Amino acid sequence: TVPAGFQKIAAGAFSCCSNLKQITIADSVTEIGAKAFSDCHSLTDIRLPSGLTNLGEAAFAECRSLRQITLPDTLTTLSERLFVDCHSLETIVIPESVTEIGPQAFSLCHQLAKVVLPTNLHTIGNEAFYECTNLKSIIFPDNLRTIGMSAFRQCSSLQEIAIPPGVHTAEGSAFRSCTAL
Repeated sequence: TVPAGFQKIAAGAFSCCSNLKQITIADSVTEIGAKAFSDCHSLTDIRLPSGLTNLGEAAFAECRSLRQITLPDTLTTLSERLFVDCHSLETIVIPESVTEIGPQAFSLCHQLAKVVLPTNLHTIGNEAFYECTNLKSIIFPDNLRTIGMSAFRQCSSLQEIAIPPGVHTAEGSAFRSCTAL
């Protein structure tokens, strides 16, 4: 447990804590630094603070036992490589406050089968969902404007997409090797 009074968890603070299984973070924390919990291979349960405004790059990268996480509605951006290589992550509901998903945010999340995108989302970054091989469908919000390069590349189970008319850019290889499409 990160107790009340803490405002920030610094970069790499709990990185590579291989036996860390669960963590509760006090609501006083507004920022979690880059790679703060990266490579915590046994981490299954995280309770994020309700006032969190900044999740650093790769904050939970390679947390390979993490199955689900609830993101607070105070976030506006999901940073680069935030959950990259979280093999066990199955479902993610992205809060309505989020307008941008950073590059590789969910890359290599092989068990990710359900993603709920917020209506205010306007940008999906490069390789954001690269090689999410269990993802079968995705519903893009009407406000979406940009789908980054290789954003859904090698999502081999992806069977259905409907790109809204407001999307002005789908970068190169956005849906490359989506063999079920």
